Amino acid sequence: MGRNLLDILETLQFIHDNGVTIYVHNIGMYSLIDGKENPAFKMVVTILANIAEQELCTLRERQAEGIRIGQLVGKYKGRLKGTTMSNEEICTQQLIYARCSIRTNVRAIPIQLATET
Repeated sequence: MGRNLLDILETLQFIHDNGVTIYVHNIGMYSLIDGKENPAFKMVVTILANIAEQELCTLRERQAEGIRIGQLVGKYKGRLKGTTMSNEEICTQQLIYARCSIRTNVRAIPIQLATET
């Protein structure tokens, strides 16, 4: 459902407000019992959402550490400061430098073959 506890709980509340019951097969638990919230289900979802949130935090820390190491070694430079090109223009330029065919470029970016110049 996500990796943000508040987001997950809001989504769960939205689903319940619309009268939909969630069944988690691997733990055999329903989110609603006779139209009322199942407190055990909510507790399990909250615990799992907290674990997912911590996992995301750890993932971001590892990513930042890898970027720092890459910067020290000179392999990761990131986007140049002051770049005015859009992401699509950068993507197109990289495809051109990779010597891709026009048809490959058109498939990779959202334009028609007739507008490729």
